[in-house]
Amino acid sequence: MPGYGVPLALTLLLGVVIHNSDRFIISAMIGVGANGTYSATYDLTEQTIFTLMLVINLAAFPIAVRTMEQKGEAEALKQVKENTGLLLLIALPAMIGLIILTPNVVGLMLGEGFREQALLIMPLIAVGAFLKGIKLYAVDIIFHLHKRTSVQVLPVFLAALLNVILTILLIPDFGLRGAAAATVAAYAAAILLSLFFMNIRIRDFPFPGKDFIKILCASIVMGLVLWFMRAEVGLGWLLVQVVVGLVIYVTLIWFVDALGVRNLIRSRLRSREGEEH
Repeated sequence: MPGYGVPLALTLLLGVVIHNSDRFIISAMIGVGANGTYSATYDLTEQTIFTLMLVINLAAFPIAVRTMEQKGEAEALKQVKENTGLLLLIALPAMIGLIILTPNVVGLMLGEGFREQALLIMPLIAVGAFLKGIKLYAVDIIFHLHKRTSVQVLPVFLAALLNVILTILLIPDFGLRGAAAATVAAYAAAILLSLFFMNIRIRDFPFPGKDFIKILCASIVMGLVLWFMRAEVGLGWLLVQVVVGLVIYVTLIWFVDALGVRNLIRSRLRSREGEEH
């Protein structure tokens, strides 16, 4: 189906431009060594957050497609809203936790020659990875379900162009931080432009606003607790930090009942008790 596949291929190609263009520009403007530092930090950070979102999407996207085919648009949109909430539930605290624990992660995972610059750019790259996942695995799903992938092309083209321009403009004054900030701006622009064109050509995006507020508040509280532990370094401390952050976050999510987790868990427990009896 050329009307579906060709625009999708163009969108993916432009996504590669956003992902890789800054590395070519860094090599040309600063040097290969700086590009090595940037690439190592970028890959470590993005794979940590983006992989979590990829796993969720692999399970959630087929459900949305099947719901669209079997039950229609209204039910499919409800499923997209649930899927988006699940992405936020996992990825938002992961992003905030990684930002807070940057000193320990950098000290453990990267060589000494990379650490100084990595400390500066890892928080920005974490935000960019989060925005990239939301763009691909939440916003773009609407285009796929409605088979309107052609609407995706212009927003991503403009975002790719913005990324190249900002990277060139920001590197002289801000170095690698400028390149990372340009990527964050590009993905933010891609999301906003996609939502704008989606609203004009298709429909509003079914965003789980109330659950987002709950998840954000729980993530911020978790981050505040971790902030007082961020000076502690070492593998043992990293494990402690992760466990403490996880316990606090899960407790808060249960307390605010984000995504209806209390009823979901209770219903699962009742069903298991019924099977046992």
